[in-house]
Amino acid sequence: MEHILYVFLVFAVGFLVGWNEREKWASRKVDALLDMFNKEVEKQVEESRIDIKIEKHNDVYYVFNKHTDDFMAQASTRKELEDALAARFSGKRFYADVDNLKEVGLK
Repeated sequence: MEHILYVFLVFAVGFLVGWNEREKWASRKVDALLDMFNKEVEKQVEESRIDIKIEKHNDVYYVFNKHTDDFMAQASTRKELEDALAARFSGKRFYADVDNLKEVGLK
């Protein structure tokens, strides 16, 4: 009887240690997958991002690439400006500083 109890105890400890190690492995695997996913998302966001600056002259908005000063679009309203940028730069996302948006009256 004592022998069966000893075997059961060894089995139970082995089971618990194995279960704990499997959980650690699964946690590391999930963390690695999430890290890989986050890096891919960041890469896609960065590739689709264009930083812009907006100027307003005589009720017309002009948009320029913030880093190169290249002209990108112009329009009389925010909606027209967003439509013009979307049509010309399909799949891109545009980021203007909050201070710049306030300066030209779009925020």
